[in-house]
Amino acid sequence: MVSKPYPYSKNIDSLDISTEIEVKDGITYIADKKHKNEIWWYLIKRDFIKNTGIRFIEGRWMEDAILTSQLFCQVRRMAHTTLDVHRYRILPTSAMRNKSPEHYNKVIYDNANAAHAFDKLILTIPSNHPNAEACIKRLKTRQQSFVFFLMVRLMKSDISVSEIPAMLSDFEKIDAYPLKKFIGEDYHGIGYSCLVFVFNRKPLINPFIKMFQFFIL
Repeated sequence: MVSKPYPYSKNIDSLDISTEIEVKDGITYIADKKHKNEIWWYLIKRDFIKNTGIRFIEGRWMEDAILTSQLFCQVRRMAHTTLDVHRYRILPTSAMRNKSPEHYNKVIYDNANAAHAFDKLILTIPSNHPNAEACIKRLKTRQQSFVFFLMVRLMKSDISVSEIPAMLSDFEKIDAYPLKKFIGEDYHGIGYSCLVFVFNRKPLINPFIKMFQFFIL
């Protein structure tokens, strides 16, 4: 049952249809804008998706974050509009609201998988594209965000801290750790900076997580 009516659009009546929407390729779009991970933010031609051969990774969370960026790196024409017409319904039974230890831990491991998937994606960006450097920079930030939020989730999970060194070692191999490219235009503020300071110093991680779990959990 819906407890309240859907909110009315904030700007649909004041939309200026004479305003030209800027069309650009996906690599330029990523370079210019912090894009949303969730696929439901976008309207995408079915034929384009079929022709790319890109599909959701079955059995993994963060699969839409991977697919969205993969599609953007292939698309030649796309545009962004601020028209407020989209509504997303959050259900109490939503899988991402599942707090069971098994589900919570799976999301952590799937964040790690997403970080590795982005390593492969970054290698596909053509070096001769005029916005390649800026695109790669933002993709690296997104890649390191998976590692950052994985670490945050570890603080609230029952996964043993003894698993952390192996995870970090794997992230170091793909330049997803230390988190040197996370803080910036897309993620900033004292909270992010303080946690990155701790996460980037391996000797501090275990005692910090144990202290957090002792006082908070």
